[in-house]
Amino acid sequence: MKPTAAQIKQIAGGGPQAIVVIHPPVPEDEVAHVAVGQRMLELPGNEWQPLPYASKLGVEIIYAAPTTSESPLFTIAADTNAMLETLTLDCNPSSPSFGKPERTFSSGVAFMFADDSNTLSKAVLESLVMFINERFTAIKTALAGPGSMAQAVKEYEKLTPQAFRVLFKKYRADQEGAYPGKGWKSIECPVAPSMSNCERCGKAKDAVAEGTAMQQCGRCKKVRYCGKGCQTEDWKAHKLFCPKLNCRASSVHPMTTCNYLGVDQPWHDQDKTRASLVIAEMR
Repeated sequence: MKPTAAQIKQIAGGGPQAIVVIHPPVPEDEVAHVAVGQRMLELPGNEWQPLPYASKLGVEIIYAAPTTSESPLFTIAADTNAMLETLTLDCNPSSPSFGKPERTFSSGVAFMFADDSNTLSKAVLESLVMFINERFTAIKTALAGPGSMAQAVKEYEKLTPQAFRVLFKKYRADQEGAYPGKGWKSIECPVAPSMSNCERCGKAKDAVAEGTAMQQCGRCKKVRYCGKGCQTEDWKAHKLFCPKLNCRASSVHPMTTCNYLGVDQPWHDQDKTRASLVIAEMR
């Protein structure tokens, strides 16, 4: 059955976008990431909840896992939402609920920035999942080794905005290298550069050897380094996105695609045809 114009508008509505993530019931199928105009979700404010670890990393994202919505995005048959489980995972080794997700849900889950004037991209969600999984693995490994709890707590304390920024930059550079011209140069890390931490290793300014000044990018002057070594090693990633070297941003919004439905091209802001495909597949 073909979707109506109203259904297409509901999915592809304008304005800042949220991302609805759907894990298919068949494990071999791709996870769907559907870009949706936030206003078109029509979810009440009390449906939206904060993501604690995203907030800890300086990324204010909220999510909704509605049980009363009639939208096919939230009623389609789906497996347990692994992204929600990871993003609500308790990573504190001292907590009695360590290793358990705060929330599970078996349907589509919507994610958006708490500041609804901004558009959330799939890239931010995927990099958050990568970072939390990386840190959780390090914490579990520490618990099994010598020093156990004390070492695990140290690993837990590495869940910082600057550490996430380091991972995000590498992830973004890798994606730009693999998919040049797909909009990666236009996407900003949701964590702003720190003027008191090394851009590459995260070392704090007060941890730098006495008498040694922090170095900075001579072009953009927006990032700092603890020494020449870190600045040199970070250059490959930084030069791709240094605003002084990249004045023209791509018009393609990166990583808002719907692979689960067989669509792997970037979802352009003006391209509404994919919305009909989304609805049609859900019916």
